[in-house]
Amino acid sequence: MMNQLKLYTWATVCCSLFFVSSCDKDDDIVGTEDDDTTTVVVSDTISSDTMFENSPSIEKVYIVNEGGFGIGNGSVSYYDVMADTVYNNIYQTANGVPLGDVVQSVFVHGDTTYICVNNSNKVEVVKTSTFESIAQIEVANPRYAVAINDYCYVTSQKYGAYQVKVIDINTLSVVDSIDVGASCEQLAVSNGKLYVANGAWGADSTVTVIDLNSNTVNKTIDVGFYGPSALKVDSTGTVWVLAAGKTIYDASWAVVGHEPSALIKIDQNTDEVVSTIALFDEKHPSKMEEKGNGIYISEGTGIYKLALDATAMHSSPIITEDNYGFTINKESGVIFVLKSNSSANGTLVRYSVQGNKLNEFEVGVFPNGGTSGKRQLFSTLKF
Repeated sequence: MMNQLKLYTWATVCCSLFFVSSCDKDDDIVGTEDDDTTTVVVSDTISSDTMFENSPSIEKVYIVNEGGFGIGNGSVSYYDVMADTVYNNIYQTANGVPLGDVVQSVFVHGDTTYICVNNSNKVEVVKTSTFESIAQIEVANPRYAVAINDYCYVTSQKYGAYQVKVIDINTLSVVDSIDVGASCEQLAVSNGKLYVANGAWGADSTVTVIDLNSNTVNKTIDVGFYGPSALKVDSTGTVWVLAAGKTIYDASWAVVGHEPSALIKIDQNTDEVVSTIALFDEKHPSKMEEKGNGIYISEGTGIYKLALDATAMHSSPIITEDNYGFTINKESGVIFVLKSNSSANGTLVRYSVQGNKLNEFEVGVFPNGGTSGKRQLFSTLKF
């Protein structure tokens, strides 16, 4: 039975604030490799009347909860590394209204965070420090976002008009639309170019390459497998694409076959496929994360890790746990496995980099993934 969400009384929080107020605004927050637990390295002090202006940042992990389709109970949860605590419904807490219908993804860009709310047809823009709403930008069925320089790029899955929407982050308005492949999903930046995975649910087999100087398509790469959906860039700039493959049905929706899944490596200088690793013949993973020297993949029943120089798939997962998605704390490497529970709240299960279970928390409905980021320590009071 899942652990109940830890609730802190105001007295406990105030005591925590008293302790942290003795820390310098430039304190180092150091996470261990095996856990998110942090050590605060104390230097000089912050007076109580200036702590909000000069508060230190800490590492945190956002959890994206889709909610039920058509119900409007999508949300974002926040895991506080220092307190080892989850705060749920942080958008509604900050703004007094629900976030929307099918929260697909979150992208943190400095002081601003972009939330793709798929079935509400909007990108919600909030302050990273407080999650207070700044604007809602109309985008048809937004899926994923990435921001660089003065623009935020969002994949839009409006049927028959698959595009990347270009948002000016200063005016918070859509200023351009770029046609890409069918069912465009994740996107990432490398070498001055935007790479877009086309092919959710096996609808395509390509990656679109966009020149960020002109916002025009440079090239379309056929990766040779159906279902490119997850796309990540490692520390060397190399582009990794997870092609999920697809299930083949007959006219009566009976399964008659499968297209296999694969992990594809693209050189960011030549925009050519340089290697392919076969994954599963009849499983269709769509979740992937990159951390340090490894690529992590989930196919719904476990988490697999492949080294960046791997030439073949490992036969055994590092974590055996049914999941709806997962994410990784980029600082510590701790793996956040996310479990759905039908229309009820889901569960976050934390694992060390070695695959040892740490603890678990209640989160929102249909948790599908998340992202790491920084936020101001003292604004956790709002959550």
